[in-house]
Amino acid sequence: MSNSHEILFVRRTANTTAEPTITHVGGKLKEGVPWSIPIADAINGIQSGRFEFYIMNGDGKAENLTIGRHSSYGMFLKTTHDKGKPERLLRLPSTLG
Repeated sequence: MSNSHEILFVRRTANTTAEPTITHVGGKLKEGVPWSIPIADAINGIQSGRFEFYIMNGDGKAENLTIGRHSSYGMFLKTTHDKGKPERLLRLPSTLG
């Protein structure tokens, strides 16, 4: 059985000349403590069935994260509604503000 976690923020590469790349995803534990893990660990967790991740959309509904594949960049996380890029994840803040 997998653990389901809401993603509240993402960390990105600082490179401003290329498209931003998500390096970490994170959220909050029940106790309010922030957590983050590298994107590779999140992908491995989904592949192994250990983790499920989701974000809340503007309508208050959960959107599950899936693994996308890019011919040049390899695997990445995206919502089930994103086409080719992790557009909804990239809209999340970089910290828990």
